[in-house]
Amino acid sequence: HGRPQCGRFNRDGTLFAYGCDDGTVHAFQVDTGHRTGAVFRPSTDQPPGVCTAVRFLPTGDNANVVIVAGSNGVVRHWHATSGKSLGAPIV
Repeated sequence: HGRPQCGRFNRDGTLFAYGCDDGTVHAFQVDTGHRTGAVFRPSTDQPPGVCTAVRFLPTGDNANVVIVAGSNGVVRHWHATSGKSLGAPIV
């Protein structure tokens, strides 16, 4: 995978996600260091871009949802523990 560019802990500090210069995003359980779910990869129908921001949504039903922004102007929602993209990218 690419080199880390940005990262963020979730609100309760149990997960850490970081985005890379190849557009991938990785999430880990803080207490074990194990990866959660699959690596999130950008869609092949979008132009490539560096991951420039990673933010977890507030706690509650969306506690493991990450918002990912890229240098290509695309914003995506991703579920950190399942590795699934949630909805269409916002361009």
